[in-house]
Amino acid sequence: ASTHIVCAIDLFDSYHYVSNRIVKLPNNAVVLVIAVGNVHLSPSLTLYNVSFIPNFTFNLLSVSALLTNSAYYSVCFYSNQFVI
Repeated sequence: ASTHIVCAIDLFDSYHYVSNRIVKLPNNAVVLVIAVGNVHLSPSLTLYNVSFIPNFTFNLLSVSALLTNSAYYSVCFYSNQFVI
């Protein structure tokens, strides 16, 4: 994934509605992005340019977007968890 995606608008700290923005899924399906904004995950971690797609049933964190947009983070994967 190249963008963070959330399925609940109440997770956003701030957002604005968009039109004509889509996300193409790995199965080649295309879904419409309703809004874009910022999601505060913790006091030290805010996700920017997060896409709101209400018909998703889960949230996606894009490791690529996280590492591209910040020089301060690294991600370590383990067998049953990951650490940012």
